[in-house]
Amino acid sequence: MRNTIPQSKCLLILMLLAATGMVMPGLASQDATRQPTMTRSGAPYMVNICPVSERPIPEGRGTLYIIQGIGDAAQEGREVRFCCPGCLSAFKKDPKKYIPKMDELIIKDQMKRYPEMNCIVMEDEEMTDPRGQEAMDAKNIVWKNRLVRLCCKKCVRMFKKSPDKYMVSLNAAAIKQQDKNYPLNTCVTSGRPLGDNPKSFLVGDRLMKVCCGGCQKRAETDWRDKIAMINAGIDSKSDVKEAKSRPSGPISLLPEKARNTIAEKYPNAKVFSVSKKNGSWELTLRTKQGTERRIEISNDGWIVTDNVVKDT
Repeated sequence: MRNTIPQSKCLLILMLLAATGMVMPGLASQDATRQPTMTRSGAPYMVNICPVSERPIPEGRGTLYIIQGIGDAAQEGREVRFCCPGCLSAFKKDPKKYIPKMDELIIKDQMKRYPEMNCIVMEDEEMTDPRGQEAMDAKNIVWKNRLVRLCCKKCVRMFKKSPDKYMVSLNAAAIKQQDKNYPLNTCVTSGRPLGDNPKSFLVGDRLMKVCCGGCQKRAETDWRDKIAMINAGIDSKSDVKEAKSRPSGPISLLPEKARNTIAEKYPNAKVFSVSKKNGSWELTLRTKQGTERRIEISNDGWIVTDNVVKDT
């Protein structure tokens, strides 16, 4: 007769092995990469680039990790995603090696949406344009996966002492700026009309609008699909705007630089015809003063000839 061990004793043995770190391969049932007991502090990691491999994170959303136990209170609880478990392992071995890359990716992503505002600590200090050539001259730091722009090192120290206090101002400015061009008039969760008093909130640095508190909770949980909807709306509005601004008629045949030259020299002129001529362009137009002209212009906008055809 085969000897058997009671189930209660098996469980006791497994508990003792786990406590001593001697669990045999295949016995551990919990996936360490999921960290089910850890709570994220701050914004989600919304950049679609792995900070270790610098490859795109798969559409399956990659491997999630909450930073813990590295002896840095500013990083504790911060969320990060990786393209694969191997990159997570590399990060856990030396997180401080990869955190600067995380910050770099977040700064690059969020700078294009950062509100135009003064320093949030010293409110009288003007900041460089976040979309200008001097954008990186500011003290650009990342706090819990959010870009924060400050005017000097002193303000960085003051911010880190009371970050929640100053984030209120940044969040309000971000909502106000993105609200100007928010592309949707329906709730991102239910699809119902937003009405006159929608709930506006940020997920990371992105504005979302919903019709009620229940929809907000669902949007915050499934934010990736909601961001995709908002981005699609922004792209659609951009296409419409471009179509409205695009020139029509014969002048639309000219290269952009040539069109700009004609518009600058003869504003509000009516172009009758455009044709290609030996690597350049020939057109006839009537100026707003009524003079008809025949012009030869290069692709780069240089006027080769400009002759009066009829002067009224």
